[in-house]
Amino acid sequence: MINIEINRNYIGNVNRFTVDGHSGYEESGKDIICASVSTATQSVVLGMSEILGIRLNIIIDDGHLECEIPEISDQLVLEKVNFLLETMVLTLYQMASEYPDYVKMLEVEE
Repeated sequence: MINIEINRNYIGNVNRFTVDGHSGYEESGKDIICASVSTATQSVVLGMSEILGIRLNIIIDDGHLECEIPEISDQLVLEKVNFLLETMVLTLYQMASEYPDYVKMLEVEE
């Protein structure tokens, strides 16, 4: 089971997300669910860090991705970050809806 936790700050913006586990849908290297979750989350991390130049606090290990987004004062950059993150959240919810035995979502407001 892949467990995904989305943390939102007091105004509703995603400020942290964590992905833990493996889906167990198929053997390693053939697991389309794990590959899809990894692609959705790591693409956003790359977009924020490499394209927008945001210094993220990231922990990546086998079956684990944790990403903390710093406070962003530039409104235009914040809008772009929110666009990326909300698209990721929608994608992950879609996967959890289609594969509820393999992907679980939890949202937490801080």
